[in-house]
Amino acid sequence: MIKTQVKLTNKQLNSFVSLMVYSGKGGVGKSTTTISLVTRLAQSGKRVYVLDGDVNSPSLPVFLGKKAQVTPNIRFASTGLKFGSFIHLQKTMITEFINDTLRDIKEYKPDILIIDTPPSITDVHMALIKRLALSSVLFVTQPNELSMTDVKRTAGFFEINKIGVIGIVSNMTGGQLGNDDVSQLGYPVLAEIPFDTERFKAGNGFKPETPIPEMDNLVAKVLSLEEVEQKFASDFTSSRYNNNITMDEILSQYRNGQNPQVLKFYNPETWDEVRDLILDSGAIHMNDRRLDTTPEQTKAMLDAFKNGRQAYFRINRQQSIGCVPLMFTEIGLASLVEEHSDSYYGLPRIAYQTAAGAVTLFPDEVVPTSYDEIQEFVNEGMVKETLDQRFLPTKESMEYLHNMYGGNLSGIYDDWEDQLTKALEIANG
Repeated sequence: MIKTQVKLTNKQLNSFVSLMVYSGKGGVGKSTTTISLVTRLAQSGKRVYVLDGDVNSPSLPVFLGKKAQVTPNIRFASTGLKFGSFIHLQKTMITEFINDTLRDIKEYKPDILIIDTPPSITDVHMALIKRLALSSVLFVTQPNELSMTDVKRTAGFFEINKIGVIGIVSNMTGGQLGNDDVSQLGYPVLAEIPFDTERFKAGNGFKPETPIPEMDNLVAKVLSLEEVEQKFASDFTSSRYNNNITMDEILSQYRNGQNPQVLKFYNPETWDEVRDLILDSGAIHMNDRRLDTTPEQTKAMLDAFKNGRQAYFRINRQQSIGCVPLMFTEIGLASLVEEHSDSYYGLPRIAYQTAAGAVTLFPDEVVPTSYDEIQEFVNEGMVKETLDQRFLPTKESMEYLHNMYGGNLSGIYDDWEDQLTKALEIANG
């Protein structure tokens, strides 16, 4: 369930790369890998923020010290700094820690956020995923059967949450299996770090300023992630949905015959008049409902992506697309389809995420929905979160809407109960 808490806005989230360092089991060298990676990134000139996500057993203060500002380019947060004398942390203390950390991240304005997490999937992982919109995850493992089994077991969790696995660090090499076996997991091996007990003893000479030399490929990969994030922001502002194109420019090309394909969507400001010209031209199917799409609907869809690559949308009519039933009032994450297709008059569209794959939807089929609205719908029992991160309507809410309005309300049809059952089966696997 989404809670009303401190969180970073989409604009703030997309201003830096956020990478989770993860392993399915403890003792594989995850924290030391994190520290060395952070050091190398800082030495390259990047401002790095490190979040010690192991809230109950924090280890980063052992290596980085007891001050949040480690170097001019490295800052970190850990419950070991905030609640060092506590053996057990209450849930409210963890919430306070995360809220304070998010505020600190906003003020610090890092280039890259690195999150060192506890082993296995925990409530902490779920909270961080929901509130940090992670860019990617890095697996740290050992070349042994147990560690690699953990990677296979948990990789699907990140994939269904749309978090890309950038690769694997094979740590403490020299185990029962080789790195060829690690590469069989299907992800690139970005670093192979030999077993060296002396290197990583916090009290025995290990210093962040002497990073692990085997990490060149990993550092290059993380730096390339930053370029991708910056390119996305640049590409969006210069995309074909360009507010600088005026109706006079469109009319000039259309009337002079310079561009016969000029009648299409460019931006919400010109769409109303362009749509009238398309209707007047007669070169359309009379029942093409795409021309019912209003400038307000297209603007609302595009505005939802101004500050981030994903946004929540609510379905405003019951329908089935392929094998996927979509229910009236359901809510899910979507990304803007970036292919510049001129089909359907070049109207913008979204890729709406479901467990059965992405579904393409147009502005007249969805309504942008805020976190606060989702929270309200959840609290009122109208929707319930599913395993594929959607919020499907409850049977009670659908029954109420159908009895109250029948099929006149956005196509809630008599088979809604069967369709809802099918939708829940798909969403929950």
